[in-house]
Amino acid sequence: CPIIDFSANLTVEEADRLAANTPGKGVRLVFTENAHLHEGQRELLLKLSQRTGRTLVIALRNPYDAFLKGVKNCVISYGYEAVSQRSLKKVLCGTIKTQGKLPVRIPQEV
Repeated sequence: CPIIDFSANLTVEEADRLAANTPGKGVRLVFTENAHLHEGQRELLLKLSQRTGRTLVIALRNPYDAFLKGVKNCVISYGYEAVSQRSLKKVLCGTIKTQGKLPVRIPQEV
């Protein structure tokens, strides 16, 4: 499975290039960091949502990335800490089910 590394501050042009070169089938895991604040990350998510295959967004910082245009599936981890990474791995492998309630109200689409 190819890994595409990108900066949190990637440009819209870089996002368009990344999306165009991403495999169009299978499942893509996209780890975001405050994408709602970065136009390039938002563009990447939107472009990937328009391709065949499925995209799972993993919001590493806060829940707002789950509600961006084009995001259909998202896991919110709230952090990079080892405990968050271990739990995320268990969720992705199906060892544990996701549960919880967001601590904030979020509009339909950010």
